[in-house]
Amino acid sequence: MEKVSLSCQKFDGIAFVEGFAKAQALVLRPLEQYTPQRSNHQDQERTRFLDACSILKEELDLTLTGKIADEQKALLETSKMLLLDRGWNRQIIQIIDQGYTAETAVHQATHQIVERIGKIEDVYLRERLSDFKDLAVRILHILERLKSGKKLKVIPKQVILVAQSLGPAELLDYDLSKIKGIALAEGSQTMHVTIVARAYGIPLLGGIENICQQVQSGDLLILDGQNGRLYQNPSDEVIDELHRYQASEHKRLLQENKNKDNLAQTLDGQVIELGINLGLADDLLVANAPPFDKVGLYRTELPFMLAKELPNCSEQVRTYQKVLAHAKGRPVIFRTLDVGSDKVLPYVHHQPEENPAMGWRSTRMTLDRRALLRTQLRALIRAVDGKPLWVMFPMIADIGEFLASKRTLELELKSAEKRGETLPSEVHVGSMLEIPSLIFGLKNFVHYFDFISVGTNDLMQFMFAADRGNINVSSRYDTLNVSFLMALDYIQKTCRQAHVPCSVCGEMAGRTLEAMALISLGYTSLSMNPHSLLRVKTALLGVNQEELQNYMERLLKTEHLSVRTQLMAYLRDHEVLF
Repeated sequence: MEKVSLSCQKFDGIAFVEGFAKAQALVLRPLEQYTPQRSNHQDQERTRFLDACSILKEELDLTLTGKIADEQKALLETSKMLLLDRGWNRQIIQIIDQGYTAETAVHQATHQIVERIGKIEDVYLRERLSDFKDLAVRILHILERLKSGKKLKVIPKQVILVAQSLGPAELLDYDLSKIKGIALAEGSQTMHVTIVARAYGIPLLGGIENICQQVQSGDLLILDGQNGRLYQNPSDEVIDELHRYQASEHKRLLQENKNKDNLAQTLDGQVIELGINLGLADDLLVANAPPFDKVGLYRTELPFMLAKELPNCSEQVRTYQKVLAHAKGRPVIFRTLDVGSDKVLPYVHHQPEENPAMGWRSTRMTLDRRALLRTQLRALIRAVDGKPLWVMFPMIADIGEFLASKRTLELELKSAEKRGETLPSEVHVGSMLEIPSLIFGLKNFVHYFDFISVGTNDLMQFMFAADRGNINVSSRYDTLNVSFLMALDYIQKTCRQAHVPCSVCGEMAGRTLEAMALISLGYTSLSMNPHSLLRVKTALLGVNQEELQNYMERLLKTEHLSVRTQLMAYLRDHEVLF
């Protein structure tokens, strides 16, 4: 924390969902702040707890019967499943019988689970702790509601939620139109609440140490989701900066609405293909997504992560058919299972690994568990039902892994033909490029690929040897670092010379400044979160691609470590909204 003035405090965090917000703080009390209390009325406390569980179950059932997306439904079903967990309920009753209040029993039982699972070196399980904490907080709120007779979830005005952690189900309890931003002490890109917030366009900062102790409900906050900062009781200078940003945003939104149906084309006539990335809660936006050219990345692993057990072939077919129906005839690039590292399936046994990001994951795992891959490919063949099939294999380190995966698909196509099933009208097989080793052999092997999609998230962390999920090192590199841009430039030129389509589907493609850098390198296909599409389109409509490319070529020959400052100045000089 850095002192800005006598009254204004600045906190540094990590921007998991970009954007700006100004509102009063609403601090949600963390579990740890509940003080143990004893009671001599065990029967009454048991009844209070059971009543609270019944009320929460009714609230969940009521929401589940409404018109909500499948992934949102799955998140609420997860809460319901935890609520009905007999072990957790039995543990709470036992603590009540020891002479404690229902609130204390909920807190202690949850704390024991958190302590136990928190020691496990499994990123997925540790992040699922937020779901358990979410459930406990909701029960505690209901117990307090029963005691006071008040509806605690009613928000009279716009707020920025401040919490140690936050579960997606608790967030969905609020009127989201009044949630202007979220600031968390914890958080990561893969937490469910982050994905829900991104889908609804709510700016979210995480990794802000001691935020719940420093901020009080009612404090005026400004959340800067571009630079990862939170201001408490901001100074006049900070407020003036926000007002300038809001004026710029208003101008941008007006322009974005005008551009919604325009062709994504630069001033000199270069058409840019704009796709959207889909997965877990991103489907919340599909029905209202701006016009897009394709689904450039469908993360097939995320529905697997929500399932209680391994989805069978028929279940997978239904999932993929829904995505194809949403796409309305536009191409959907299905990325095969990208699990391992921070995305562990609870029903697949994993040995603890010292370095899971570079361990047994993604294509390495599915090649070793070939039945898992074959079932998924079989489901994809059936789901397209005679239409074009686009399959992309992740985490390919060398051409041998890609060819082995491609042969597996060919075997499934032959098996489908023998069974008399309808075959895809076209089959396009490509690879994610996210491991540096693939870059250096690309010129020799590029002709084996039907298309390539650059996954900048992993490629960047491997190139800089910096874990993007580690707060201590995630800010130690810049996406517009010259060496990284030179690698991207080489990939694009190699693919273009071989006439192999090459796109970018990492987070970089959805950030306007970085998207303009990609366009300046000659990339003509970008895929991003739906919420980012109109912003990127508006920026590219204002640039001359050839002039920008010439400017970038000059920059890459200089001794600058990063081109961020120079690119920002160029776009401002040319009055490009970014």
